[in-house]
Amino acid sequence: CARKVQVVGGWQHYMDSKERVHLVVNEEKQIPFDTSEAGPGKMTAEVKGPSGLIPVTVDDSSVGRSTIIFTPREEGNHFIHLFWSDTTLTNSPFTGFATSGVLDPSKVILTGRGLK
Repeated sequence: CARKVQVVGGWQHYMDSKERVHLVVNEEKQIPFDTSEAGPGKMTAEVKGPSGLIPVTVDDSSVGRSTIIFTPREEGNHFIHLFWSDTTLTNSPFTGFATSGVLDPSKVILTGRGLK
């Protein structure tokens, strides 16, 4: 049953301040799911980046657990579609947002009395 598939530890752990899955370009993302209560079936996933589908792997080698694995290749929105035996999971697709992961020092602002 797709309703019984849950993210291990809950979605909040993976979200940014705008309730999107935090992603970094060229950094592998792994999201584990507890499938132990879902009954017979198989987890599948599809991830659509700004330029189209990107490769996604589902590791279901552990009993009662499936992990989706993908690597964003460009900045922007990524839509993570999740399925249990061809049934869409509740709230799927999830929105992820990929950033370059490179910090821009020109955008850092330091304030405080101790600075001169």
